[in-house]
Amino acid sequence: MYMSRCHAFYPLLVRSDLAGADAATLTDHLADCEACREAAALLRAPAVDTGADEEDGLTLAPGTRVDNLRIDAAIGRGGSSIVYRARHVTTGQTVAVKVMHRRILGAHDAVERFVRDARLGARLRSEHVCRVLTFGQLPTGEPFMVMEHLEGEDLQTRLERGGPIAGASVIEHALQVCTGLIEAHGRGIVHRDLKPANLFCTARPDGSPLVKILDFGIAKPPPEMTPAGLTATGVRLGSLPYMSPEQLRSSRSVDARTDVWSLGATLYHLVSGRLPFSTEGSPVELALRIWTEPPAPLVEAPAGLAQVITTCLARAPDARYQDVVELARALASIADDAIGRAQVERIERIARTLAGDGT
Repeated sequence: MYMSRCHAFYPLLVRSDLAGADAATLTDHLADCEACREAAALLRAPAVDTGADEEDGLTLAPGTRVDNLRIDAAIGRGGSSIVYRARHVTTGQTVAVKVMHRRILGAHDAVERFVRDARLGARLRSEHVCRVLTFGQLPTGEPFMVMEHLEGEDLQTRLERGGPIAGASVIEHALQVCTGLIEAHGRGIVHRDLKPANLFCTARPDGSPLVKILDFGIAKPPPEMTPAGLTATGVRLGSLPYMSPEQLRSSRSVDARTDVWSLGATLYHLVSGRLPFSTEGSPVELALRIWTEPPAPLVEAPAGLAQVITTCLARAPDARYQDVVELARALASIADDAIGRAQVERIERIARTLAGDGT
């Protein structure tokens, strides 16, 4: 059974008040188990205060020039960056400019991760990934990237505005995410932070919905793009409620199946309006639930979709869909429409092409 040897130690691993026999038992286990040593370091690492709601000290005023772009307005603010709408001074093209917060310039690996987000976004060509157009640095030192400008809203915002999303729409969104992920996975990239806030729903010119994957800043890159020490022990990567059991133990060693889990947790949230595991209590208590408990029954979804999501959330990676091709086939089988089948065929073609078999 997956990680069965460690299962009994999880309640000890998350406690900070161990003494006596329990402390000695855990010490002996940690001496022999590198994965549990890393998990203990990750869970006990202090949370990083990103100051997302605080002023950064840098605001690009409307009219400011950034290379050949003129800033229109700030349109988004996160823990590590501010996003502005801008226009090219010659072509008039509208773009988004993502600027790293000044206060985290000196934070460990912050600039490297921002650069990696830009490089990975530029490498992927799928219409289901937000395209990165170029990259630069402000005179004051902050790096920035220029991205396609998207009209619409992320799925977290949609949940908060309108509540759970109908099963048919969730399946359609999921198939589009699988189409973006298959290219990333085929190029050796694991996103590691799939969640509703990182899935953006916009529209094609004909008005049909188009879902794009955002933010590859903590993605696991292919080996040729991995600087030594960038994903160090003691650094927790990802959004805890959507992280797989193995990612909670070691962000460095995960594969594409961790994205299958995170997408399953995301679909659970979209269709039900709640998370698969209760977030009451501390982060380590949530981690313990993910390690040891099944997700809460998904009664809000149609039976077929609920079963697909349950398979995504299997604790053992070998018990999940082994890639997003398998997941897409399962989704299309319950969608039972021509659009779903066509999407699966497209995903399969992309997978074959990236594997070197373009037939």
